[in-house]
Amino acid sequence: MVDYHRGACAPELLVFSSPRVPNTTHQILLITEVAETCRAPIGTVRHWMRTGQLASFRLGRRRVVRHEALQDFLRKAGDSSLATAAEVER
Repeated sequence: MVDYHRGACAPELLVFSSPRVPNTTHQILLITEVAETCRAPIGTVRHWMRTGQLASFRLGRRRVVRHEALQDFLRKAGDSSLATAAEVER
């Protein structure tokens, strides 16, 4: 069974705990949260995912992004202001 709950320090982040891999948690972001963090339209975020620039996966019927994947994407993009915004969100 997988446990999903809202993070205490950042309530907008979904925290994912896997019982198969002990002591691991991943912060999961919805497309709208990624768009808000990057200050980009949702369509642009979907384009980044579709072209493979931003790693994402399906969680049920939703497409989500790991917080670490967003940070990697922002580092590769080379925009330090966006990378700083993602750090603040965490």
